[in-house]
Amino acid sequence: MFTARHPSYQALTLTAAAYFASCLLSACGESDEEPARAPAGAATAQPAALQAQSWPVCTLLGPDAMTPGVYGSDLGITTPLPGPGGDAAQLAVLFGDTWAGNEAVCTYPVVKNDDLQATLPAARPAQLTVGAPGPGSAAACSTLQYPLEAPSAAAALPDPQQPAKFRRMRLFPDAGPRDEARMLDMSMLRTPAAAFSDGRTLYGIFVRQEHATCNDTTGCPGGMLCSTDPASAGERLGACAPHIGLTEDAAPVLCVRSTGCALPRSCEPLARGVCMLPQAFPGSSDAPAPSWYADDPRRSVAQVMYVASAFWPDRPEDYAVGARFVTNKFTNLATRTVANFDFAQPENNDYRPGQHSLLLWGRPAWLGQRGFQALMFLAAQPLAGLSDAQGGIRWAPKFFAGYGPDGQPQWSDSEADAVPVYGANDHARAPEHDYVVQFSTTWSNALQRWLMVYGGSVPAWLATDQATGEIAPVMHPQPVPGSLYVRSARHPWGRARSSAPASEAWSAPALLLDRSSMQPYLACDEDPARQLPCGVAPDSNRPTDLVNALGTFATPLSPEQAAGVGAMCLLGSAALDTQYNLADDSGGHLYGVNIIESWTEDVTGQLPDIAAGQRALELYLNVSTWNPYQVLLLKTQLRAAAP
Repeated sequence: MFTARHPSYQALTLTAAAYFASCLLSACGESDEEPARAPAGAATAQPAALQAQSWPVCTLLGPDAMTPGVYGSDLGITTPLPGPGGDAAQLAVLFGDTWAGNEAVCTYPVVKNDDLQATLPAARPAQLTVGAPGPGSAAACSTLQYPLEAPSAAAALPDPQQPAKFRRMRLFPDAGPRDEARMLDMSMLRTPAAAFSDGRTLYGIFVRQEHATCNDTTGCPGGMLCSTDPASAGERLGACAPHIGLTEDAAPVLCVRSTGCALPRSCEPLARGVCMLPQAFPGSSDAPAPSWYADDPRRSVAQVMYVASAFWPDRPEDYAVGARFVTNKFTNLATRTVANFDFAQPENNDYRPGQHSLLLWGRPAWLGQRGFQALMFLAAQPLAGLSDAQGGIRWAPKFFAGYGPDGQPQWSDSEADAVPVYGANDHARAPEHDYVVQFSTTWSNALQRWLMVYGGSVPAWLATDQATGEIAPVMHPQPVPGSLYVRSARHPWGRARSSAPASEAWSAPALLLDRSSMQPYLACDEDPARQLPCGVAPDSNRPTDLVNALGTFATPLSPEQAAGVGAMCLLGSAALDTQYNLADDSGGHLYGVNIIESWTEDVTGQLPDIAAGQRALELYLNVSTWNPYQVLLLKTQLRAAAP
């Protein structure tokens, strides 16, 4: 088995996996830490103000679910699906990179689009009752529905083991013709990042791991610099050469001269500049901005996020790009729409679900590293008149920029002015966890608080430094590593005004779900010292190899067909083998969470053991796992003091 320090590591970084790892974590080229291990007898950090109890319910998608046309998937972002008269009887569910079958080693990651859109009922299924899940609760997962496509009679490579596969999402550059040649590549690690509705139209925000390029600073949004500008911070950026990527339009792997690239590649000047933020966030004399971007300017690079609408009624999985959002701080997103939002007067805000405004919480990365923290920022976008009949989207969010001299919240048109909603002035005293991963938010009317769930971990192959093959130690570990946490706040940014009580601000993280309780759904850890129970053997869900895959075809392949499928399989096999083996980590991980907002229920009056002065809330979440690659449905009961 290869390790990160194996002599063959340098050669292996030239495979597709090196590109996967560098691009997932930030704007290509970022490197991050190894998932931390819980010390023996570690205590659970649980503030008394918020108590959580969680249970797994069932598998929505994945090897254990036996769902037709789908073998593995992740994410599962939910939002109301507009129906006749604006009613939303269903939720749209946007999944990320999806495997059609266990032979996917031969079709993944080279297919041009591999994302899935499904539906769930907007109303919580009747099988989900108050308290711990009962014997019938697992039937709730069968309410997930998605369209299938029958194989084409003209298919060059018929597949008898999958007579029907999921219908794939497609992203087009505008609302023009839907020609295959115009379809944007949405292959591996190019996925939906968020979804929302204005009551009439379904929207998605998509990430393609694409740098915002420029010739000079005039080609970047206000407040950003082009990397060619003499005022740009830190070392000059370069690109690892020769360039290796899975697609023709793959972004280069960024480098700085002091770090370099894995041999035999070298760090060469960029062909074009990239847009960058000059500093992490505006500082002050008593709380200067951290030097994260100067320390490693790759962290400051902006990406292009694609804001698109489900423009064509005949195929709801087709999206037309209506705006391009150039951002550094909102590449890892969570979104909610609210009934009313007033930038000047917070007391006028109505945070219940509605179609007045879109709130976007964002982070600049999924993981922190070497002191860098993926802190959370906030933006707001009015929904009135958001899109036009031609598919254009009037994208002009305002960014939370802290508090003014009068204590009022400030909002700016420039992302360069955005400050974190927590961690800005106390990042040294109360740092964010290194592993934030995907996150989700929701408003609880019962608690009169915003809730944010986040955390988990990633396989070690995603935390390996592309240049050294080493995994840096975790600097800001979670109290119980690999688990999910919850924070809460009175307003999306925290305190209504700077003079408001500290209790309104974003709280410290409370443990929501201990990873060890999920062992029946996860592969074994390879560390024998932990001796945790295992439900799935580490290699039991790996896709079949090239020889087995070639044997699935009912008729002999022509030499041309065999050569084509062989090339795909070798690429897929190398990528997947490297993912599992490169860093000796084929264990299980929780890494992405989504709150199914419309299934939330205030259960205060239904619990016999509720304490005086407490309220209770039940949330339903879907969470992604790695090995097996699947999406689970979870349930959490939260108790807190009444507002």
